[in-house]
Amino acid sequence: MRRIAFWGAMIAACAASAADLPAGYVELEYVRANGAQWINTGLTPDCTDVISAKVYFTSVTGNQCIWCARGKATSTTNTFSAFVIGSNSKLRFDRNSSTSGADTFAVTTETDYTLVANGSTRAVTANGASAGTMASGTFTPENPITLFASYSTEPGTGLGNYATYRMYSFSVTDAGGTPKCALVPAVRVSDGAVGMYDTVGGAFKENLGTRPFEAGPVVTSNTYTWIGGASGNLATASNWSPAPAGPFTATDELVITTPTEITLDASATVGKITLNAAGGTRFTASENATLTVANIENAGTGMTTFDCPVQFAGPYYVAQNGAVKFPGGATATYPDNALRTAASTDRTRTLDGDFTFTADWVVNDVGDYPWIVAEGSVVHGQRFTGTQTGNHRILRVEEGGSAYFTSVTNGYNKGDIDIDGYLEASGDVVLQTTAGGSSAVYRFGRSGNVGTVKGKRIAKAGGAIGSFLIPNLIVGADGFGSVTSNYYMRLDVHTTLTVTDNCGIYGAYSTSSPADWGIYLNTVTLTVNVPEGKTVTWSSGIRVAAGSAVRKVGAGTLVMTDTDGVTSGFKKNQSHSTLIEEGTVRVAANDQMGTGFVTVADGARLEVASGVTVSSPVEGPGTLYLENGTTLALGNNIWRMGAVEVAD
Repeated sequence: MRRIAFWGAMIAACAASAADLPAGYVELEYVRANGAQWINTGLTPDCTDVISAKVYFTSVTGNQCIWCARGKATSTTNTFSAFVIGSNSKLRFDRNSSTSGADTFAVTTETDYTLVANGSTRAVTANGASAGTMASGTFTPENPITLFASYSTEPGTGLGNYATYRMYSFSVTDAGGTPKCALVPAVRVSDGAVGMYDTVGGAFKENLGTRPFEAGPVVTSNTYTWIGGASGNLATASNWSPAPAGPFTATDELVITTPTEITLDASATVGKITLNAAGGTRFTASENATLTVANIENAGTGMTTFDCPVQFAGPYYVAQNGAVKFPGGATATYPDNALRTAASTDRTRTLDGDFTFTADWVVNDVGDYPWIVAEGSVVHGQRFTGTQTGNHRILRVEEGGSAYFTSVTNGYNKGDIDIDGYLEASGDVVLQTTAGGSSAVYRFGRSGNVGTVKGKRIAKAGGAIGSFLIPNLIVGADGFGSVTSNYYMRLDVHTTLTVTDNCGIYGAYSTSSPADWGIYLNTVTLTVNVPEGKTVTWSSGIRVAAGSAVRKVGAGTLVMTDTDGVTSGFKKNQSHSTLIEEGTVRVAANDQMGTGFVTVADGARLEVASGVTVSSPVEGPGTLYLENGTTLALGNNIWRMGAVEVAD
C-alpha cells in the first residue's frame, strides 16, 4: 500500500508526462527485459505497415525477439517479425516467411538503435542505414504483435527467443502514415506495474512474463539548476535558475553543479535529482519533512548524503559515479538491477545507509557485481530472491552491515549470497540450485566469510550440491537441513548452529544412491548449540566424513535418531568424533554416532534409549545414562566415564 501512495503523490503533483499519458500513469525512459518478459500489443499488423522500435542491446548473444507477428497455422508463414540472431549478432527481419528475412546488419551492445521495417517497400533500416530488404509477397500475419518474446501459432504458445534489452519506444503506422499504435514505457500507479502504454489506443500493455521489467528513469520535462551557493532552502525560488513558479512537481529535474547543503522545511516531490558537483552535497530536513524522488543521478565526485528521509516513487533507481548515502532512511519498491553507474550496467551496486523496500526484492543476472549492504548500513525488505546464469554472487552483506527480510532464497542457477555481516529472515532461508551432478556445486557464502545467517528455517532445496560457507547459523522452529532428495547440503567450514526453539535437523536424501546424503559434514566441525529447555532432533540422511566432529554445547537436549518423517535407513556414520561439552545428547536409534570417539565433558550427559546399540567408544568425566535394553559394543574396549546411571 505504501508503494501505491508514493506513486499517487507523484501523480497528484504532475499534470502530464512528456507523452501526455493519462492520470494514473508515469512515463519512463525505457523498460528493460531480463529474459522472462513479454507483451501482447493486441494489434495485428498489415503486410504493408511500417513498424519501428528504439532499443538498446545489453547483450547480443542468443536469439532475441524485438517484435513478432505470425500466422495461425505455422510459425514459419505469414510472418512480420524482427530478431537479433545470436550466432552472428545480426538483425533479421522476417516478412512472409521466416527463412527469407534480411540479416546483414551487425549490432553491438551499449548502442541505441532505431529499427524501421517498411512492409510496403520491404526496406529495413537501423539508425537510418540500410539493414537489408525483406521478402516480397502479399499476406496477412493473422496474429497480434508481441514484444520481447516470440510465439509459435498464437501469442502465449511456444514462447521463446526472450529478450534482454531496453526498449524506449515501439510504433506501427499504416502505409499512408496513420498511426495504429505508439507504445511508450510507463508505470501504472495503482499497483506499480511496469509495462508499455499505447497512446493511440489508450491502453496499458502489461508484462505477461514471469518476472517484472526493470524500470528506467522517470521522464522529466522541466529542469532547474541550483544557484543558491553553499547553502539554502529547496523551496526558495531564487535559489534556482529559472525560478520555479510554484512547488516542484514529479516532472521536474533539479541539477546541482556545486557542493552545497540544501534544507527542506516541508516535504517535497521532484522527478529527478542530478548531481554534477566536484564535492559532496548534503540534504537535510526539518522534522517530518520527506523528499520524494523518482531517480537520483550522482555524476559528480565525493559523497552525496541524504540526512532527510527519501521515498523513491516507484522502482528504486540511483545512477552514480560518486557515492550516495542515505543515513536519514530511504524507502523504495523492488530495486531489481536498478543501481547504475555512468560507465556500465555491470558495476557494484552498494546500498549505503538505512533502506526499507516495500515490495519483493528480485535480483536477476547482475553479472559478478552483487548488491552490497555496506558497513554500517541496514536493509529491511520483503522476500529476497534472485538468480544468476553466468556468474555467481547476487548479494553481499559486508561486515558491520545488516539485512532483514521475510524470506531469502537465491532462486535457481547460481546466485551466491555472501555474508560477512548479518542476514536475518523471519521465515525461510533456502539455497536452491539447478539440477547437476556431484561436480555441480553452488555456494551459500564464500570462503573466508565471518558473518551470521538467521532464519526460522535454514535449508537446501532442489538441484545440485549446496556448499554452505557461513560460520554462524541461527535457526528457529522450522529447523535446519536438506528438504529435497536431489543432492545435498554440504558444510565446508567449521559451523556453529544455534537454535532458538524446539526444532529438527533434517536430511532428506536419495534412497537410490547412498552418496546423496541430505547433509554432509566435509571434514569440518559442526557445533550444535541448544539452549536450556529446548530440544533438537537430529534425523537420518546425514553423513559425517572421517576427520569431522559433531560438538554439542548449551544446556538443552540433542536427540539423535534415524527417521525424519520422510525417509529413513541411512545413519550418521563413519569414524568422526562426537564432543558433548554441555547439556544432554540422547541416542534414540542404533549406532547414531558411528564408530569414532564420544567424549562427555564434566557436567554433560549422554543418554542411551532402551533397545539401542552404541558402537562408539565413550569416555570422559561426564555422566552416561543407560535405559533398560541398551547394548554396548564392548569390543571397542573404552567405556571410561565419570558416572554411570542405569534406569530402574
